Amino acid sequence: MEKPFIHLLSSINGFYFYDVNRNEIVNVDKDVYDFLIKLLNDEEVIPNKEVKNKVSELKENNYLSSNTIKEIKHPESDKLEYHLDRHIDQITLQVTQNCNLRCSYCAYSKFDNLSQRNRSNKDMSIETAKKAVDFLLQHSSDSDKVVISFYGGEPLLKFNFIKEVISYAQENFIGKELSFALTTNATLLTEEIMEYSINNNLDIMISLDGPEEIHDLNRRFADGTGSFMKIVENLQKLKNKYGDELKNILRINTVMDPKNDLDKMNTIFENEIFKGLPVSSVIVENFFSNEQTVYSNKFLEKYFYQIFIGILDLIGAVKDLNTYPLIASVINAIYTFEENMTVAKGLPEVGAPGGPCVPGKRRLFVAVDGEFFPCEKVSEVSKVMNIGNLDNGFEVKKADDLLNIGRLTPVECKKCWAFRKCNICARKLEKEGKLSGDEKLSMCGDVRASVEEDLKKFILLKECRTIYKI
Repeated sequence: MEKPFIHLLSSINGFYFYDVNRNEIVNVDKDVYDFLIKLLNDEEVIPNKEVKNKVSELKENNYLSSNTIKEIKHPESDKLEYHLDRHIDQITLQVTQNCNLRCSYCAYSKFDNLSQRNRSNKDMSIETAKKAVDFLLQHSSDSDKVVISFYGGEPLLKFNFIKEVISYAQENFIGKELSFALTTNATLLTEEIMEYSINNNLDIMISLDGPEEIHDLNRRFADGTGSFMKIVENLQKLKNKYGDELKNILRINTVMDPKNDLDKMNTIFENEIFKGLPVSSVIVENFFSNEQTVYSNKFLEKYFYQIFIGILDLIGAVKDLNTYPLIASVINAIYTFEENMTVAKGLPEVGAPGGPCVPGKRRLFVAVDGEFFPCEKVSEVSKVMNIGNLDNGFEVKKADDLLNIGRLTPVECKKCWAFRKCNICARKLEKEGKLSGDEKLSMCGDVRASVEEDLKKFILLKECRTIYKI
Protein backbone atom coordinates (compact mmCIF):
# COMPACT_ATOMS: atom_id res chain seq x y z
CA MET A 1 0.00 0.00 0.00
CA GLU A 2 1.28 3.48 -0.91
CA LYS A 3 1.98 5.85 1.95
CA PRO A 4 -1.16 8.03 2.35
CA PHE A 5 -0.94 11.83 2.54
CA ILE A 6 -2.24 12.15 6.09
CA HIS A 7 -1.28 13.31 9.59
CA LEU A 8 -2.14 11.23 12.64
CA LEU A 9 -3.71 12.68 15.79
CA SER A 10 -5.20 11.28 18.97
CA SER A 11 -7.13 12.42 22.04
CA ILE A 12 -8.19 10.79 25.29
CA ASN A 13 -11.37 9.75 23.49
CA GLY A 14 -10.17 8.45 20.16
CA PHE A 15 -7.79 8.14 17.23
CA TYR A 16 -7.84 10.23 14.09
CA PHE A 17 -6.07 11.17 10.91
CA TYR A 18 -6.16 14.43 9.03
CA ASP A 19 -6.63 13.61 5.36
CA VAL A 20 -4.81 16.35 3.43
CA ASN A 21 -6.56 15.59 0.15
CA ARG A 22 -10.03 15.67 1.71
CA ASN A 23 -9.24 18.43 4.25
CA GLU A 24 -11.06 16.29 6.76
CA ILE A 25 -10.50 14.77 10.21
CA VAL A 26 -11.40 11.06 10.22
CA ASN A 27 -12.06 8.99 13.35
CA VAL A 28 -10.61 5.44 13.18
CA ASP A 29 -10.24 2.42 15.42
CA LYS A 30 -6.97 1.96 17.31
CA ASP A 31 -5.91 -1.03 15.22
CA VAL A 32 -6.18 1.05 12.03
CA TYR A 33 -4.37 3.94 13.73
CA ASP A 34 -1.51 1.63 14.78
CA PHE A 35 -1.28 0.24 11.24
CA LEU A 36 -1.10 3.77 9.78
CA ILE A 37 1.65 4.75 12.23
CA LYS A 38 3.83 1.89 11.02
CA LEU A 39 2.99 2.62 7.40
CA LEU A 40 3.99 6.28 7.72
CA ASN A 41 7.20 5.30 9.55
CA ASP A 42 8.17 2.93 6.71
CA GLU A 43 7.96 -0.08 9.01
CA GLU A 44 7.24 -3.44 7.47
CA VAL A 45 3.66 -4.24 8.37
CA ILE A 46 1.12 -6.80 7.21
CA PRO A 47 -2.41 -5.90 8.37
CA ASN A 48 -4.71 -8.61 9.61
CA LYS A 49 -7.93 -9.29 7.76
CA GLU A 50 -10.03 -6.98 9.96
CA VAL A 51 -7.66 -4.01 9.56
CA LYS A 52 -7.31 -4.71 5.85
CA ASN A 53 -11.10 -4.55 5.43
CA LYS A 54 -11.35 -1.29 7.40
CA VAL A 55 -8.57 0.32 5.35
CA SER A 56 -10.14 -0.90 2.11
CA GLU A 57 -13.45 0.65 3.12
CA LEU A 58 -11.72 3.97 3.83
CA LYS A 59 -10.03 3.89 0.44
CA GLU A 60 -13.32 3.04 -1.29
CA ASN A 61 -14.71 6.21 0.29
CA ASN A 62 -11.81 8.23 -1.17
CA TYR A 63 -9.76 8.50 2.00
CA LEU A 64 -6.04 7.71 2.42
CA SER A 65 -5.05 8.94 -1.03
CA SER A 66 -1.32 9.44 -1.64
CA ASN A 67 -2.01 12.23 -4.13
CA THR A 68 0.06 15.41 -3.74
CA ILE A 69 0.30 18.74 -5.56
CA LYS A 70 2.24 18.41 -8.82
CA GLU A 71 3.09 22.08 -9.37
CA ILE A 72 3.45 24.98 -6.91
CA LYS A 73 1.55 28.02 -8.16
CA HIS A 74 -0.82 30.26 -6.20
CA PRO A 75 -4.38 30.02 -7.59
CA GLU A 76 -4.58 33.84 -7.85
CA SER A 77 -1.35 34.14 -9.87
CA ASP A 78 -3.05 34.30 -13.25
CA LYS A 79 -5.50 36.90 -11.92
CA LEU A 80 -2.90 39.02 -10.12
CA GLU A 81 -2.72 41.73 -12.78
CA TYR A 82 -6.52 41.89 -12.83
CA HIS A 83 -6.71 42.27 -9.03
CA LEU A 84 -4.12 45.04 -8.99
CA ASP A 85 -5.69 46.81 -11.96
CA ARG A 86 -9.39 46.62 -11.04
CA HIS A 87 -9.97 44.97 -7.66
CA ILE A 88 -8.08 46.75 -4.85
CA ASP A 89 -10.20 46.75 -1.70
CA GLN A 90 -8.27 49.00 0.67
CA ILE A 91 -5.39 51.43 0.88
CA THR A 92 -3.61 52.42 4.09
CA LEU A 93 -2.04 55.86 4.04
CA GLN A 94 1.01 56.49 6.19
CA VAL A 95 -0.07 59.95 7.30
CA THR A 96 3.13 60.59 9.24
CA GLN A 97 6.21 58.81 10.53
CA ASN A 98 6.13 60.97 13.65
CA CYS A 99 4.59 59.93 16.96
CA ASN A 100 4.01 61.52 20.37
CA LEU A 101 4.72 58.22 22.17
CA ARG A 102 7.90 56.16 22.46
CA CYS A 103 6.56 52.63 22.95
CA SER A 104 9.28 50.22 24.03
CA TYR A 105 8.21 47.47 21.62
CA CYS A 106 7.63 49.76 18.62
CA ALA A 107 9.54 48.56 15.55
CA TYR A 108 10.24 52.17 14.53
CA SER A 109 11.98 53.00 17.83
CA LYS A 110 14.74 50.40 17.53
CA PHE A 111 17.52 52.65 16.26
CA ASP A 112 20.06 49.82 16.31
CA ASN A 113 17.88 47.82 13.92
CA LEU A 114 18.59 48.06 10.19
CA SER A 115 15.67 45.85 9.08
CA GLN A 116 13.03 48.57 9.57
CA ARG A 117 12.82 52.34 9.21
CA ASN A 118 13.34 54.59 12.21
CA ARG A 119 10.85 57.08 13.60
CA SER A 120 11.12 60.40 11.75
CA ASN A 121 9.31 63.72 11.27
CA LYS A 122 8.32 62.91 7.68
CA ASP A 123 4.68 63.62 6.79
CA MET A 124 2.66 62.67 3.72
CA SER A 125 1.85 65.66 1.53
CA ILE A 126 -1.76 66.33 0.59
CA GLU A 127 -0.75 65.95 -3.08
CA THR A 128 0.55 62.44 -2.41
CA ALA A 129 -2.57 61.54 -0.42
CA LYS A 130 -4.92 62.74 -3.17
CA LYS A 131 -2.84 60.88 -5.74
CA ALA A 132 -3.24 57.72 -3.64
CA VAL A 133 -7.02 58.23 -3.44
CA ASP A 134 -7.10 58.68 -7.23
CA PHE A 135 -5.06 55.50 -7.61
CA LEU A 136 -7.55 53.56 -5.49
CA LEU A 137 -10.44 54.95 -7.52
CA GLN A 138 -8.78 53.93 -10.79
CA HIS A 139 -7.91 50.45 -9.54
CA SER A 140 -11.08 49.44 -7.68
CA SER A 141 -13.55 49.30 -10.58
CA ASP A 142 -14.72 45.81 -9.58
CA SER A 143 -14.77 46.40 -5.80
CA ASP A 144 -18.20 47.26 -4.40
CA LYS A 145 -16.72 48.30 -1.05
CA VAL A 146 -13.49 50.23 -0.51
CA VAL A 147 -11.71 51.36 2.64
CA ILE A 148 -9.22 54.17 3.15
CA SER A 149 -7.24 53.70 6.33
CA PHE A 150 -4.96 56.15 8.14
CA TYR A 151 -1.81 54.98 9.87
CA GLY A 152 1.37 56.41 11.39
CA GLY A 153 3.29 57.09 13.51
CA GLU A 154 0.35 58.70 15.20
CA PRO A 155 -2.13 59.80 12.51
CA LEU A 156 -4.10 62.14 14.78
CA LEU A 157 -1.10 64.47 14.78
CA LYS A 158 -2.50 65.42 11.36
CA PHE A 159 -6.26 65.35 11.89
CA ASN A 160 -6.97 68.32 9.59
CA PHE A 161 -5.01 66.51 6.88
CA ILE A 162 -7.15 63.39 7.42
CA LYS A 163 -10.34 65.44 7.11
CA GLU A 164 -9.13 66.92 3.83
CA VAL A 165 -8.37 63.46 2.44
CA ILE A 166 -11.77 62.12 3.52
CA SER A 167 -13.58 65.08 1.91
CA TYR A 168 -11.64 64.54 -1.30
CA ALA A 169 -12.50 60.83 -1.35
CA GLN A 170 -16.18 61.48 -0.64
CA GLU A 171 -16.34 63.91 -3.56
CA ASN A 172 -14.77 61.43 -5.99
CA PHE A 173 -16.09 58.00 -5.00
CA ILE A 174 -19.59 57.74 -6.41
CA GLY A 175 -21.58 54.49 -6.46
CA LYS A 176 -19.35 52.60 -4.05
CA GLU A 177 -19.65 51.86 -0.36
CA LEU A 178 -16.84 54.00 1.06
CA SER A 179 -15.59 53.76 4.64
CA PHE A 180 -12.58 54.93 6.59
CA ALA A 181 -10.43 53.53 9.40
CA LEU A 182 -7.79 54.91 11.71
CA THR A 183 -5.32 53.39 14.17
CA THR A 184 -4.40 55.63 17.10
CA ASN A 185 -2.81 55.59 20.54
CA ALA A 186 -5.89 57.60 21.72
CA THR A 187 -3.90 60.29 23.55
CA LEU A 188 -5.16 62.91 21.10
CA LEU A 189 -8.80 61.81 20.87
CA THR A 190 -11.28 64.66 21.36
CA GLU A 191 -15.03 65.21 21.13
CA GLU A 192 -14.45 67.01 17.82
CA ILE A 193 -12.68 63.97 16.37
CA MET A 194 -15.37 61.61 17.65
CA GLU A 195 -18.20 63.76 16.27
CA TYR A 196 -16.47 63.84 12.91
CA SER A 197 -15.88 60.07 12.97
CA ILE A 198 -19.54 59.32 13.72
CA ASN A 199 -20.68 61.56 10.86
CA ASN A 200 -18.16 60.28 8.32
CA ASN A 201 -18.09 56.49 8.80
CA LEU A 202 -14.60 56.55 10.33
CA ASP A 203 -13.80 53.44 12.39
CA ILE A 204 -11.22 54.05 15.13
CA MET A 205 -8.95 51.38 16.60
CA ILE A 206 -7.23 52.43 19.81
CA SER A 207 -4.21 50.77 21.39
CA LEU A 208 -4.62 49.85 25.04
CA ASP A 209 -2.47 47.20 26.70
CA GLY A 210 -4.14 46.82 30.09
CA PRO A 211 -4.55 48.75 33.34
CA GLU A 212 -2.20 51.61 34.16
CA GLU A 213 0.61 49.56 35.74
CA ILE A 214 0.82 47.33 32.65
CA HIS A 215 -0.02 49.78 29.88
CA ASP A 216 2.53 52.33 31.06
CA LEU A 217 5.36 49.79 31.15
CA ASN A 218 5.60 50.00 27.37
CA ARG A 219 3.46 52.88 26.12
CA ARG A 220 5.02 56.14 27.27
CA PHE A 221 5.33 59.73 26.08
CA ALA A 222 8.65 61.09 24.84
CA ASP A 223 9.39 62.48 28.32
CA GLY A 224 9.00 59.00 29.83
CA THR A 225 5.63 59.53 31.51
CA GLY A 226 2.88 56.95 31.01
CA SER A 227 0.02 57.51 28.55
CA PHE A 228 -2.73 55.56 30.35
CA MET A 229 -4.30 58.37 32.36
CA LYS A 230 -4.50 60.65 29.33
CA ILE A 231 -6.30 57.93 27.35
CA VAL A 232 -8.74 57.32 30.21
CA GLU A 233 -9.40 61.04 30.53
CA ASN A 234 -10.15 61.31 26.80
CA LEU A 235 -12.38 58.24 26.71
CA GLN A 236 -14.29 59.25 29.83
CA LYS A 237 -15.27 62.53 28.15
CA LEU A 238 -16.38 60.63 25.06
CA LYS A 239 -18.30 58.06 27.13
CA ASN A 240 -20.11 60.85 29.00
CA LYS A 241 -21.21 62.44 25.74
CA TYR A 242 -21.83 59.48 23.41
CA GLY A 243 -22.54 56.54 25.73
CA ASP A 244 -23.18 53.25 23.94
CA GLU A 245 -22.78 54.93 20.55
CA LEU A 246 -19.03 54.48 21.03
CA LYS A 247 -19.45 50.73 20.42
CA ASN A 248 -20.18 51.47 16.76
CA ILE A 249 -17.04 53.55 16.25
CA LEU A 250 -14.34 52.53 18.72
CA ARG A 251 -12.45 49.25 18.88
CA ILE A 252 -9.61 48.26 21.21
CA ASN A 253 -6.47 46.42 20.20
CA THR A 254 -4.30 45.07 23.00
CA VAL A 255 -0.67 44.13 22.53
CA MET A 256 -0.12 41.46 25.16
CA ASP A 257 3.38 41.35 26.61
CA PRO A 258 3.59 37.74 27.88
CA LYS A 259 5.98 38.75 30.66
CA ASN A 260 2.95 40.32 32.35
CA ASP A 261 0.02 38.79 34.21
CA LEU A 262 -2.89 37.90 31.91
CA ASP A 263 -5.48 38.28 34.68
CA LYS A 264 -4.23 41.78 35.44
CA MET A 265 -4.29 42.75 31.77
CA ASN A 266 -7.91 41.76 31.51
CA THR A 267 -9.03 43.79 34.56
CA ILE A 268 -9.07 46.88 32.34
CA PHE A 269 -12.32 45.65 30.81
CA GLU A 270 -14.07 45.79 34.18
CA ASN A 271 -13.90 49.58 33.84
CA GLU A 272 -17.23 51.01 32.66
CA ILE A 273 -15.44 53.13 30.06
CA PHE A 274 -14.23 50.05 28.18
CA LYS A 275 -17.13 47.65 28.76
CA GLY A 276 -18.81 46.53 25.57
CA LEU A 277 -16.17 47.86 23.17
CA PRO A 278 -15.01 45.30 20.58
CA VAL A 279 -11.60 43.89 21.52
CA SER A 280 -8.82 42.23 19.55
CA SER A 281 -5.42 41.17 20.84
CA VAL A 282 -1.98 40.12 19.63
CA ILE A 283 1.14 38.90 21.37
CA VAL A 284 3.96 41.46 21.26
CA GLU A 285 6.21 40.71 18.31
CA ASN A 286 9.90 41.59 18.20
CA PHE A 287 10.48 40.54 14.60
CA PHE A 288 12.19 43.84 13.74
CA SER A 289 14.24 43.76 16.93
CA ASN A 290 17.20 41.92 18.38
CA GLU A 291 15.11 41.11 21.47
CA GLN A 292 13.25 37.86 22.07
CA THR A 293 9.64 37.70 23.25
CA VAL A 294 9.69 36.15 26.74
CA TYR A 295 6.72 34.07 27.92
CA SER A 296 6.24 33.59 31.65
CA ASN A 297 4.90 30.19 32.74
CA LYS A 298 2.02 31.90 34.56
CA PHE A 299 1.01 33.73 31.40
CA LEU A 300 0.98 30.51 29.37
CA GLU A 301 -1.02 28.62 32.02
CA LYS A 302 -3.66 31.32 32.22
CA TYR A 303 -3.70 31.88 28.46
CA PHE A 304 -4.44 28.25 27.62
CA TYR A 305 -6.92 27.92 30.49
CA GLN A 306 -8.83 30.92 29.13
CA ILE A 307 -8.86 29.33 25.68
CA PHE A 308 -10.43 26.24 27.27
CA ILE A 309 -13.05 28.43 28.96
CA GLY A 310 -13.65 30.17 25.62
CA ILE A 311 -14.24 26.84 23.88
CA LEU A 312 -16.77 25.82 26.54
CA ASP A 313 -18.52 29.13 25.93
CA LEU A 314 -18.36 28.62 22.15
CA ILE A 315 -20.19 25.30 22.32
CA GLY A 316 -22.61 26.49 25.01
CA ALA A 317 -21.47 23.87 27.51
CA VAL A 318 -21.79 26.10 30.57
CA LYS A 319 -24.15 29.01 31.04
CA ASP A 320 -22.97 32.51 32.01
CA LEU A 321 -19.26 31.82 31.59
CA ASN A 322 -17.04 34.84 32.13
CA THR A 323 -14.70 34.70 29.15
CA TYR A 324 -11.84 37.15 28.78
CA PRO A 325 -12.25 39.79 26.06
CA LEU A 326 -8.52 39.37 25.38
CA ILE A 327 -9.17 35.77 24.28
CA ALA A 328 -12.07 36.67 21.98
CA SER A 329 -9.91 36.87 18.86
CA VAL A 330 -8.37 33.46 19.66
CA ILE A 331 -11.81 31.88 20.01
CA ASN A 332 -12.98 33.58 16.83
CA ALA A 333 -9.96 32.06 15.08
CA ILE A 334 -11.02 28.58 16.28
CA TYR A 335 -14.51 29.18 14.93
CA THR A 336 -13.07 30.41 11.61
CA PHE A 337 -10.77 27.36 11.43
CA GLU A 338 -13.80 25.11 11.91
CA GLU A 339 -15.66 26.94 9.13
CA ASN A 340 -12.69 26.42 6.81
CA MET A 341 -12.65 22.66 7.37
CA THR A 342 -14.77 22.25 4.28
CA VAL A 343 -14.47 18.76 2.85
CA ALA A 344 -12.73 18.70 -0.54
CA LYS A 345 -12.68 16.09 -3.30
CA GLY A 346 -8.90 16.15 -3.39
CA LEU A 347 -5.85 18.28 -3.93
CA PRO A 348 -5.62 19.99 -7.32
CA GLU A 349 -2.79 19.34 -9.77
CA VAL A 350 -1.58 22.91 -9.31
CA GLY A 351 -1.76 24.82 -6.02
CA ALA A 352 0.15 26.62 -3.29
CA PRO A 353 0.47 26.51 0.50
CA GLY A 354 -1.97 28.67 2.42
CA GLY A 355 -0.61 31.87 3.91
CA PRO A 356 0.13 34.59 1.38
CA CYS A 357 -2.58 37.15 0.70
CA VAL A 358 -2.73 38.84 -2.71
CA PRO A 359 -0.12 41.63 -2.26
CA GLY A 360 -1.64 45.05 -2.85
CA LYS A 361 -5.25 43.90 -3.14
CA ARG A 362 -6.27 43.39 0.46
CA ARG A 363 -4.72 46.51 2.04
CA LEU A 364 -2.18 48.33 -0.05
CA PHE A 365 0.14 50.35 2.19
CA VAL A 366 1.21 53.71 0.76
CA ALA A 367 4.19 55.19 2.62
CA VAL A 368 4.66 58.95 3.13
CA ASP A 369 6.68 59.18 -0.09
CA GLY A 370 4.17 57.23 -2.20
CA GLU A 371 6.00 53.90 -2.17
CA PHE A 372 3.87 50.71 -2.20
CA PHE A 373 4.08 47.81 0.25
CA PRO A 374 1.70 44.81 0.70
CA CYS A 375 0.60 46.04 4.14
CA GLU A 376 1.74 48.08 7.13
CA LYS A 377 3.43 45.09 8.82
CA VAL A 378 6.35 44.70 6.41
CA SER A 379 9.74 46.39 6.42
CA GLU A 380 9.72 49.80 4.75
CA VAL A 381 13.44 49.59 3.96
CA SER A 382 13.05 46.31 2.09
CA LYS A 383 13.43 46.33 -1.69
CA VAL A 384 11.79 42.90 -1.78
CA MET A 385 8.65 44.19 -0.07
CA ASN A 386 8.47 47.38 -2.15
CA ILE A 387 5.98 46.47 -4.90
CA GLY A 388 5.71 49.80 -6.73
CA ASN A 389 4.82 53.44 -6.21
CA LEU A 390 2.26 56.08 -7.13
CA ASP A 391 4.29 57.37 -10.07
CA ASN A 392 4.91 54.05 -11.83
CA GLY A 393 2.19 51.74 -10.48
CA PHE A 394 2.77 48.14 -9.46
CA GLU A 395 5.79 45.96 -10.10
CA VAL A 396 3.69 42.88 -10.76
CA LYS A 397 6.64 40.49 -10.86
CA LYS A 398 7.66 41.44 -7.30
CA ALA A 399 4.05 41.07 -6.12
CA ASP A 400 3.92 37.65 -7.77
CA ASP A 401 7.11 36.59 -5.97
CA LEU A 402 5.52 37.48 -2.62
CA LEU A 403 2.36 35.60 -3.59
CA ASN A 404 4.29 32.49 -4.59
CA ILE A 405 6.71 31.95 -1.73
CA GLY A 406 5.88 28.25 -2.03
CA ARG A 407 8.17 28.20 -5.06
CA LEU A 408 11.12 28.82 -2.72
CA THR A 409 10.73 25.31 -1.28
CA PRO A 410 8.64 23.31 -3.80
CA VAL A 411 9.87 19.83 -2.85
CA GLU A 412 9.23 20.35 0.87
CA CYS A 413 5.87 22.10 0.33
CA LYS A 414 4.49 19.36 -1.91
CA LYS A 415 4.98 16.69 0.74
CA CYS A 416 4.06 18.76 3.81
CA TRP A 417 0.86 17.58 5.52
CA ALA A 418 0.20 21.17 6.75
CA PHE A 419 0.12 22.38 3.12
CA ARG A 420 -3.48 23.61 3.22
CA LYS A 421 -3.14 25.33 6.61
CA CYS A 422 0.31 26.94 6.28
CA ASN A 423 0.39 30.57 7.43
CA ILE A 424 3.93 31.61 6.49
CA CYS A 425 4.06 35.20 5.24
CA ALA A 426 6.72 36.57 2.89
CA ARG A 427 7.55 39.43 5.26
CA LYS A 428 9.67 37.12 7.42
CA LEU A 429 11.59 35.48 4.60
CA GLU A 430 14.01 38.17 3.46
CA LYS A 431 17.73 37.48 3.77
CA GLU A 432 20.47 39.59 2.20
CA GLY A 433 17.97 41.41 0.00
CA LYS A 434 16.24 38.29 -1.36
CA LEU A 435 13.43 35.94 -0.40
CA SER A 436 15.10 32.95 1.23
CA GLY A 437 14.04 29.33 1.08
CA ASP A 438 16.25 28.58 4.08
CA GLU A 439 14.45 31.21 6.15
CA LYS A 440 11.14 29.66 5.10
CA LEU A 441 12.22 26.15 6.04
CA SER A 442 13.38 27.39 9.45
CA MET A 443 9.75 28.30 10.24
CA CYS A 444 8.14 25.05 9.11
CA GLY A 445 8.44 23.17 12.40
CA ASP A 446 6.65 25.91 14.34
CA VAL A 447 3.95 26.17 11.67
CA ARG A 448 3.24 22.44 11.72
CA ALA A 449 3.07 22.50 15.52
CA SER A 450 0.60 25.40 15.35
CA VAL A 451 -1.56 23.65 12.74
CA GLU A 452 -1.56 20.48 14.84
CA GLU A 453 -2.81 22.50 17.84
CA ASP A 454 -5.60 23.94 15.68
CA LEU A 455 -6.60 20.45 14.53
CA LYS A 456 -6.66 19.24 18.13
CA LYS A 457 -8.97 22.10 19.10
CA PHE A 458 -11.19 21.15 16.17
CA ILE A 459 -11.26 17.54 17.42
CA LEU A 460 -12.16 18.80 20.90
CA LEU A 461 -15.14 20.70 19.45
CA LYS A 462 -16.26 17.58 17.56
CA GLU A 463 -15.98 15.39 20.65
CA CYS A 464 -17.88 17.86 22.82
CA ARG A 465 -20.75 17.74 20.35
CA THR A 466 -20.75 14.01 19.61
CA ILE A 467 -19.36 12.23 22.68
CA TYR A 468 -20.41 14.66 25.42
CA LYS A 469 -23.56 15.80 23.57
CA ILE A 470 -22.93 19.48 24.28
